[in-house]
Amino acid sequence: MPLTAMMKSGERVLATALTDRNQEFFCRFCKGRMSFVDATLRIKHFRHLVKSSCEYENESAEHILAKDLIFNALLSYGQGKAFVEEKVGRLIADVFWTREWKSNVVFEVQAANYDLSIFEEKIRYYAYRNNLVVYVFIGENFLNEVKPNIYTLKEIEKRIFNDKSYLDSVLGCYLEGNRITVPSFTEKFAKGTPGTCSHRFIIERRWSKSYTIDDYISVIDNHAINQKYSPPCLHKETVLERSSGKIDRYKVICSECEKFLKWLPNKEALEMGLDFNEVESGK
Repeated sequence: MPLTAMMKSGERVLATALTDRNQEFFCRFCKGRMSFVDATLRIKHFRHLVKSSCEYENESAEHILAKDLIFNALLSYGQGKAFVEEKVGRLIADVFWTREWKSNVVFEVQAANYDLSIFEEKIRYYAYRNNLVVYVFIGENFLNEVKPNIYTLKEIEKRIFNDKSYLDSVLGCYLEGNRITVPSFTEKFAKGTPGTCSHRFIIERRWSKSYTIDDYISVIDNHAINQKYSPPCLHKETVLERSSGKIDRYKVICSECEKFLKWLPNKEALEMGLDFNEVESGK
């Protein structure tokens, strides 16, 4: 259920701001035909005319409501530029906020829990590009209260809120309605042992903070990445960079950490169709 679509002209259109629905719409990512849904009970959106495996087909109404809420809060804040469902390299951010003289901000609205490796691959990718990542948790899969003031946290919640594994590069919060909660947790001692529970935590309400969405945007804007999350790079995505000298050659550069990996053999470059007159991308 995407909020955005593309018209024949190539112009991007937002469902909640659409004025002319009598035209053809296309998915900005899979290029499939789409229709406009003028939902009156939930939120206006687009959907694929034919059943699709496009990643935005299965988003819930709650998910797109959260994206629209964040996007409009950024517009009201009036600084920088905000985009919904924006490509950032090879990933698509739910909401992307560009700012002058500051790190850009990626908002990830999270309703489903995944294997930790999926979260960390995204975080690593964005962090290497000097983006601040804000995870906005929604729905019933997160912040599970098992007893009064005692919560079972998923691994990603634990790493963001308790362990601070991603340093200043990642912020986290819970969204309910138009209220943001940034919790403070302490570890719970395991009954009958000298240690603590691995995933059960006590919420410290006096240290937890509650904001309107507009106030939280200001908190994010004033957040500084003093300690950047910089894990070892896996070099999953590369580009080719031409090097001119006595012999023209191509460098293979990691597009995430920008590290030189190796020289591309000229024979291989020719097989790839490179002619040494311009720089081409490779994988």
